Formats: sequence, structure tokens, C-alpha cells
Amino acid sequence: MGKLELKDNWSMRRTGEENWREARVWGSVYTDLLRNGEIPDPYWKDNEDQICALMEADYEYRSRFTAEDPESYARVFLSFEGLDTVADIWLNGTYLGHAENMHRTWDYEVKEYLKKDNVLQVIFRSPLKFIARAYEKYKNIGNDDTYEGFMHLRKAHYMFGWDWGVSLR
Repeated sequence: MGKLELKDNWSMRRTGEENWREARVWGSVYTDLLRNGEIPDPYWKDNEDQICALMEADYEYRSRFTAEDPESYARVFLSFEGLDTVADIWLNGTYLGHAENMHRTWDYEVKEYLKKDNVLQVIFRSPLKFIARAYEKYKNIGNDDTYEGFMHLRKAHYMFGWDWGVSLR
């Protein structure tokens, strides 16, 4: 059994933009934007207030990788651990699936889509739009320290801010 970690050769962009930026996996949209000099440090003063609006957008991540002799494998799985959080996944233009839970592993059997040279794409959908739709639908009231609807998204709840932490969705 072989294993290939797809942590290299990643780039990212806000969907609809032309400009691709360097990205690192494992990481986040915020860390990639910070590393590329596009946002101020979110942990400094009130910077979190100006960057939270960035999560109204969707972000696309892309990696190109080579699979040596892909026909020789009986089965091939693509496994994601901790996708944060609402995401759609494609391999070589074929839609693999949708994720809405960062607390689990998502596995896809991909042998039939795998080539020698491959493109993996993950689009992270806006968590703020997701929870806003959930709130409109269910009208559950959360707490005063977070965003309404946050409890409908299987995402670490501390990311929505608490009494002590920065709110980075």
C-alpha cells in the first residue's frame, strides 16, 4: 500500500479572481492571506473586525500532483482530514463531493479519475453565508458572543468567537 501526502504545490484565490496566491496545506484562508501580505495580523488590536468580512466570499484551492503509474493500483482513495468546513471537491474536473463537517474524515475512491498528471481543487464556501441561511430557516438563537446560526455548522465553535477569543470564521 502506498501513500502520497498532497501538501505541496498548492495555490489559492478568492473565487472569480484571476490572481492565484501561494498556499500551504495544512493551513487556512486567513494564514494564506496573511502570509501573502493581503491582510493585517488578525490578533492585533481590532484587525479581526476588518478581516471577518472576507469570509463572505468563497475561496478556491488548487494543487497539481503526479501519480506514478496510476493504472497499477487496485484502488485509490483521496482522504481529507479536517476540511474547514463547507467545501466542494474536484479531481481532474470531476466532482467528488461536498463536505460540511470539519470534525470528520472525508474519503473518496478516485482510481477511475486519477491520471499521471492531476489537478485537485477544493472550493471552500462561505461559512457566514451558510450559517445565515441556517438561521433564516430554523431561527435558533445562539448566544450573544457569536453569530446567529453558528450551531448549525459542524465547525469548531470557538472559531466564531467567545468571550476571550478572536472570531475567525
